[in-house]
Amino acid sequence: MPGESLLTPEMNARFGDRFPDLYLTHVDILYWPVWRHDLFFTVYESIPLDALEEGLLLLIRAGVDNVERAAALLGCSKRYALEMARRLNAENGDASYLRLTPDERLYPAKLTEVAIETVERQVPVQQSVSLLRDALFGEWLSFGNIPFEMNPSPDIGKGAYRWIGPAVSADIVDDGISEKGLAETLVKEVIDSRFSVTGALEWATLWIGVYQPESGAGGRYLLFNPECEDEPLDSLSKAFEDLLLRDIPEMYFKDDQPQTSADVWNRLASRIRVGKRQEEIASDEVSLREASEQIEDLSSELREPSSESRTAGASKTTSSSEEIADLKARLVALSLDLLDQKQALAAIPRVDHIDARAHPAIVKSAIGAASVNLVMICPWIKWRVLSPLLPEIDAAMKRGCKVWIGYGMPKNVNHPDNTDPNALEELKKREKGGMLKLSHLGTHEKVLIQDEELFMNTSFNFLSYTGGDGRRESGTIQRGGVADLLEKFIHAIASAPS
Repeated sequence: MPGESLLTPEMNARFGDRFPDLYLTHVDILYWPVWRHDLFFTVYESIPLDALEEGLLLLIRAGVDNVERAAALLGCSKRYALEMARRLNAENGDASYLRLTPDERLYPAKLTEVAIETVERQVPVQQSVSLLRDALFGEWLSFGNIPFEMNPSPDIGKGAYRWIGPAVSADIVDDGISEKGLAETLVKEVIDSRFSVTGALEWATLWIGVYQPESGAGGRYLLFNPECEDEPLDSLSKAFEDLLLRDIPEMYFKDDQPQTSADVWNRLASRIRVGKRQEEIASDEVSLREASEQIEDLSSELREPSSESRTAGASKTTSSSEEIADLKARLVALSLDLLDQKQALAAIPRVDHIDARAHPAIVKSAIGAASVNLVMICPWIKWRVLSPLLPEIDAAMKRGCKVWIGYGMPKNVNHPDNTDPNALEELKKREKGGMLKLSHLGTHEKVLIQDEELFMNTSFNFLSYTGGDGRRESGTIQRGGVADLLEKFIHAIASAPS
C-alpha cells in the first residue's frame, strides 16, 4: 500500500505530533485539483527623473511657460522637449507633473513640486500574479506568495497518488477573487485590475496524514503542502475532514483500518459535486464587489494629493514682485547649472564586457527603464523568448516610450528565415498603436539601445535565445554617450521596409 512506504520515521518526526493522544498511522500523496487564475493589475511605480525631465520641471517652476523657450534653455530640440512635456503630462491626470496646453504652453501642476523634491516620477506599470484555488471546496491556497508542486495533466491512475478528475466542481470556476486575495496580493496603490474568471485546471501535490488513537476507533485528518515546510493547510483540512466525518465516515476508517480504495474516492467525488453550496459562491461575489470598491477608494486617494503637496510651492513666493522676478531668474540659472552637471556626467561613456549569463537580465532591465526610445535589433525573433518580454514592452509603450525593432537576415537561400510567424503577428498588432516600429533589416547585428543611456552590441541573439546551455556568447555594453548611435539605428529601422 502506498501509505506504508510513506510512513517513515522521518515522516513521523515531521508530522506525528499534531494532535494530542493521536498517532500518525497513514500517509497518502494526493493530486489535488486546483484552479489557476490570473490577476492582472496596474500600479504606480517610482522611477528617477532623468536630467532633462528635472530641468524642465525646474524651469516651469521658475516661470518658463512655453515649450520653445524651455527647449532653448535646455539645449535640446523643440520636438524632444515636446515629447518630454507630453510624457510628464499624464492624460488621466492622476500622475501629471506639469500642464501642457494645446498651444504648447507650460504650467506647474499639483505634483510638480513633489517630483522636484523627490527627483522621481510615478509611471503606471502592469503586473500579474497567478492565484491558486482549490477546485473542490473553493478554498484559496495561494495569492501568488506560496509555492506548490503543480502538474497540468497527471496520470492519476499510477503510483502512490490518489484523487480523480470527477471530484472537481465546475461551480467554483467563476466566482471571482476574495477581498483577502486583493489585500495580500496588491500591496501597492491600485489603478485598475482584471481577474481571469475562467481558470486553468491543474493538480497540486499534497500530503494527507491520518491520525488515530491507540484504540484505532475514529481519527483526524490533516493536509500538508510539501513545498512549504511543515505547516498544514488548516482551512482546507477542516473542509475535507468535515465532509468525510459527516458523509463518508468509512473513508479511511472501516473496521478500524485506513481505507484508500478507488471506489471510496469515487464516492467522495460524487458527494463533493452534489454537495456544493451556492451560498459559498454568493459570499465570494460579495467579496469581489467589496474588493472593487476598495480599488476605487485607493484610486480616489491617489487622485487627491495631500495638503502638504498642494501648499509646498506657496512658501517660496513673496509679496514683492521685484523679489519674485529675482527669485525666478536665480532658479533658472541654478536649474541650468544643475542640468549641465548631470548631462556632463551622463555623457561620460562607461564600457563593460558582458558574458552570456548577464544578457537576459540586461535586456529586461533596459526595457523596464526605457522612457523615450528603445531599439532592439536581432536576426531572428522566437515566440518563446518574446512572449515573456511583451508585458514589459507594452508597459514601456504605455508610459510613452517608442519601441524600434529590426529583425531578419538578408532574404536569400543562404539565410533561412527562422523567425516565428506568431511573434511577428503580435508585434505587428502593436504597430497599429503608433508606438512601435517593426522593420526587416537584413542584418546579423544584435543591438540593444535604451534612450541615450545604454548601448549593447553582442553576439547573443537576445530575441531568439535565452542562454543557459553553456554556449559561449559575449558582448560589450556602453553606458552614456550613445546619442549618435541611437539616432543612427533609429534611422536604419525607420527607413527600412516593414
